[in-house]
Amino acid sequence: MTDGMNNPHFELTSDRDVIVHGYDGLPDGCKGLYLDEDMALFWGEGRSVTLANLRTGRVRRFVDKDGRLLIGDADIDYTRLRRFNGRCAYCVENKRAEYSFNRYDNFREGLCALSWTTLPDGSFFADESGFGADDETEEVLYAFINTHLDIVLPFQPMADVAATLREWRAGHARSD
Repeated sequence: MTDGMNNPHFELTSDRDVIVHGYDGLPDGCKGLYLDEDMALFWGEGRSVTLANLRTGRVRRFVDKDGRLLIGDADIDYTRLRRFNGRCAYCVENKRAEYSFNRYDNFREGLCALSWTTLPDGSFFADESGFGADDETEEVLYAFINTHLDIVLPFQPMADVAATLREWRAGHARSD
């Protein structure tokens, strides 16, 4: 986090916002959310989602402006998907963030859980009178990333994200 117009850097404000200065792929003055442990999340143009390690300067875009996830097949645990049909299948097969892509919580002990909604609950499709609603149950996949912005546990459904994070934090040494 250096100062100067020619040096790319991040600025952490007293409100815990993070301001970008001079990074490729992130517009100057773009505001992000501080996620603790010198990590930040930025929502950019369109649907883009980018994470950054403020200490190392490493930046990784997870979703592009058109809603495409920038991950490989190994970053999704296809064997754990409960339902793989209809709208959910479209999002997973095409790696699309049609509904939501966010983080479950902030970084702690070197890990953070990302959340990817591949199917919202049935009320999402209803109009103001309730017409169009269906019986679908929300389908959210979670992945764990480290402060190097590597996916260390691929996207998959989780019954208890907090408990799984605790287990992972206890069983995997930090690699900072």
